[in-house]
Amino acid sequence: MSVLNITAQQWAMPRESSFDWPLLLIAFGLVSFGVIMVASASLDFALQVYGDPWFFVKRHLVFLMLALVAGFLVYSLPVELWNRWSILLLLVGVGLLIAVLIPGVGKTVNGARRWFAFGPISVQASEVAKFCFVIFFASFLARRTGEFQTRWSAFFKLIGILGIFVVLLLLEPDFGSAVVLCITAGAMMFMAGVPIIRFILLTLTGVVGLGMLAVISPYRWQRLVTFLDPWAEQFSSGYQLVQSLIAFGRGEWAGLGLGNSLQKLFFLPEAHTDFIFAIIAEEFGLLGAVGLVAAFSALVWRIF
Repeated sequence: MSVLNITAQQWAMPRESSFDWPLLLIAFGLVSFGVIMVASASLDFALQVYGDPWFFVKRHLVFLMLALVAGFLVYSLPVELWNRWSILLLLVGVGLLIAVLIPGVGKTVNGARRWFAFGPISVQASEVAKFCFVIFFASFLARRTGEFQTRWSAFFKLIGILGIFVVLLLLEPDFGSAVVLCITAGAMMFMAGVPIIRFILLTLTGVVGLGMLAVISPYRWQRLVTFLDPWAEQFSSGYQLVQSLIAFGRGEWAGLGLGNSLQKLFFLPEAHTDFIFAIIAEEFGLLGAVGLVAAFSALVWRIF
């Protein structure tokens, strides 16, 4: 049956009983808390920079609505179609990672060419590519489990595909996404039943390879050293980490209260994005931070 001949029954939403309501409740709670914390962490910064205290909140809500629509569409598609489209998605992922490296096509920010610019909206190529990669990997492991578990050829085929994605990511450069992709692929192989010898070999190769990449690159090595001892460079490369640690310390056990963070008042850079967890720890304390980690743990447990 061709893709165009999908029946109405295939597109229909599953019965109500198929919903996992605890999972949806946890996800809805995390999404709602995220909106509140984006507001708390960004109001003063947005007012100073854009003249609108709700600038980042409104942008966050727009992307959240787009994500919900995309999630609904993904949920509505039968698994059979994802299997059928997996190779096409793999090619799309590789194509995006190549296209973003082309001058004039990819957008360069802070020396890294990682984004496609569509007017005021920027899309990171690696995020779409990682989704395509995971779909292909899952499809391959599901369809050819026996071959993957018994033949080295299938194992090395997957490693080769992973290597192509990693090399393209490192050319951007996007070391963080390369690490995430390797860990994700390794976890998927482990869940699929890869023989322990191959898994150990894969893990050692990945650790050694990524470690060498970090050591031979002065920029990555400096980031690693700064991460291990940010106080040694507290007014230069370690400034952001030091300010985030101060936020954690100020939060103590129960926090300063919602909206009462001081670090978000232009002390901690990127307080509403990469370092928002530091603001959560400052406003809700150790108990709030542990509670948030517990909520994400419950989400992952429920998914399994």
